[in-house]
Amino acid sequence: MDDAAFVACLADPANADLINTQLQRGAALGIDGTPTFFINNKRVVGDQPWAIFDEVISAELAGSPRTLDGYSAAVKALAAKTPPQFEILPSRVDFTGSQIEGDANAPVMVVEYSDFQCPFCKRWVEQTLPKLRAREKEGVALAFLHFPIVQIHPNAGFASLAGACAARQGKFWPMHDLLFARQTEWQKLPAQ
Repeated sequence: MDDAAFVACLADPANADLINTQLQRGAALGIDGTPTFFINNKRVVGDQPWAIFDEVISAELAGSPRTLDGYSAAVKALAAKTPPQFEILPSRVDFTGSQIEGDANAPVMVVEYSDFQCPFCKRWVEQTLPKLRAREKEGVALAFLHFPIVQIHPNAGFASLAGACAARQGKFWPMHDLLFARQTEWQKLPAQ
């Protein structure tokens, strides 16, 4: 990356506006924790096991079910929780302004609202994201939206700014992976 451009980018208020817009859109969708996912029009809340993602993605590739019929007992149990950790929504969510890995027109779009300082998001990135990436050739893509919860993760906003600035240089996904890989190092830095 161009270091001077990256540093200049950090001070650009357009990046804070982008992050705040994504936070507001997430809040309007009822998101209050991370990670939260939308697989086409299916909401999956939390760092669920790969089997849940695999099942929902496979169902989407086979025709996007409109009811819980045909889903496993595990998915139905998530839907029965209060609040539900699995829901079928009337339509796909808007992921405008997101960073996309894979084909933006893929039949299955996994929209992720995430916080770079969230330990559950880190675990999802380490354990589940590699399996999701392996399915890209089947028509699955990932869209990342910022949802830094700075009240409990004071450096998450700065990490989102770093991600937004890396994106300007076409390096969002390498920065994404680096921020999660080194989360235990940078999360301890004093918030400015």
